[in-house]
Amino acid sequence: MTSWFLLLSLWMTSSPKETPAQTSTVTINISNIQEESGELFIGLFRPEEGFPVVGDNFNGKTIRTNSSQHQVRFEIEDGTYAVAVFQDLNANEELDENFSGIPTEPYCFSTNYRPTLSAPDFEDCSFEVTGQDLSMRLLLIQ
Repeated sequence: MTSWFLLLSLWMTSSPKETPAQTSTVTINISNIQEESGELFIGLFRPEEGFPVVGDNFNGKTIRTNSSQHQVRFEIEDGTYAVAVFQDLNANEELDENFSGIPTEPYCFSTNYRPTLSAPDFEDCSFEVTGQDLSMRLLLIQ
């Protein structure tokens, strides 16, 4: 009986343990805020999460806009991400667009990607988080 208990103890202590995922701090500095009103929606996306639409499955932060620049921090697991930001000036919780689909409220994307005729793909704005803290400066497009 003692040998079974000893074997079970050895097996439990020698089984592989799941290592916790490594996390890093991503600091996003948003500037070029012309109107100090409304809210900033900062969406943080993984490849499969519907970038760049900040919609029902919103994963990010919302902050009241009261200055010409803001800083937000995310503690996230290592991986590939993209960020989409917009300033909601009329409190309808969505990025307003004109009849051609061009945004009428300020917005920006990680890597400061500037779209020309359509919304960017995830790959256009993606960045890697690899165990080191990261800081980026994003400029709102007016």
